[in-house]
Amino acid sequence: MTLVNRKTREILGYDIARDRSLQRIQNLVDNAPKAELYFSDAFPVYSQICYDGLYRALNNKSQTFTLESVNADLRHYISPLHRKSRCFFRSLDTIFAVFKIFVLAFNKFFLAKLRFHHLKHHISLSSSLP
Repeated sequence: MTLVNRKTREILGYDIARDRSLQRIQNLVDNAPKAELYFSDAFPVYSQICYDGLYRALNNKSQTFTLESVNADLRHYISPLHRKSRCFFRSLDTIFAVFKIFVLAFNKFFLAKLRFHHLKHHISLSSSLP
């Protein structure tokens, strides 16, 4: 489970578990930075969580596309999340260590990208030799 800032793509919180229990999700929300708006898919447990801001459950991806994109990045860069037959974690500690390192690097990259997005690099290529 992941909590993502839609504007910065920063991963604000995550938990690794086979279940999406009410208590587990509530802990994730409680430990993340507070937000004015919370969006999720229509999974029933999400509507029972106590949020600090407004909450909307949606049946479409109109407000959760950033989260879906980040989850796709997680599956792409952390191979055991998408391949069960040849690549797997041997312990829960390993999963948490890999996620911790990935989230730190992922957030650092996207925050830096946001900070410098206004700089435009113009590169000219010439096909003729001097």
